Amino acid sequence: MVRWVGPFQVVDILLTSFMFEHLLTKEEYDVHAIRLKHLADNILKLAVELKQLVGLQGINLGVREVQGGRYNKRAKEWELLVS
Repeated sequence: MVRWVGPFQVVDILLTSFMFEHLLTKEEYDVHAIRLKHLADNILKLAVELKQLVGLQGINLGVREVQGGRYNKRAKEWELLVS
């Protein structure tokens, strides 16, 4: 069984399914209504804490290209802007 790793948001309601968008990758998925479990808050804010939580879930997100970068002096690490 496939395990979803979010965060996801419902972007469309179809006749027997829902269209979900992954909030970080922007990929969309057509999911039949019978496969869903009720969860969460109807006001989902994509906060820094949420991005960090997803980063700690042990998944690898695909990178299409590196668009830029900067050095964060406070954290003493490089930060990349990717798509």
